[in-house]
Amino acid sequence: MLAFQRLILMKVTVFICLLSLFVNGVCAARGEQTNSPAPENRDPKLGLLRTNQFFGDPSTNQLQQLENLTPEQRREKIQELRARHAAAGTNPAAISPTRQEKIARLKAVTEELRRKKAAGAITPGQERQLANYEMILKRLEEQTNKAPSNSLTNSP
Repeated sequence: MLAFQRLILMKVTVFICLLSLFVNGVCAARGEQTNSPAPENRDPKLGLLRTNQFFGDPSTNQLQQLENLTPEQRREKIQELRARHAAAGTNPAAISPTRQEKIARLKAVTEELRRKKAAGAITPGQERQLANYEMILKRLEEQTNKAPSNSLTNSP
């Protein structure tokens, strides 16, 4: 019985020691976190994004710029902005290439692959690519050669 009591006492002592070490470690870690200085501003552009003040963009904060002007200067500035936007146009030119530009590029690539094939310096992948390009060109030429449908000829 005495050995049993010693065993229980030893287990309780070890448990209390481990518990105190754990509590001290957690408290020390929390103390370091709360006493540490504030984190640095990691993104210097964040403030600019929040205030909408970007570098080098002349159209930034136009409303604030207009508020600080006299009425005459404000009218001149508004006319200048209108002229700048009118010069750009409401419908700017299409960014993507036109159908004719795509066909011309496809023909140029196809011709280059044909020259490679004639010279014997074409890989199997390029050979498949050439076959696909020729098939696409054939379809495009058929579509462009079709006569436009006339609604008058289709009527009974």
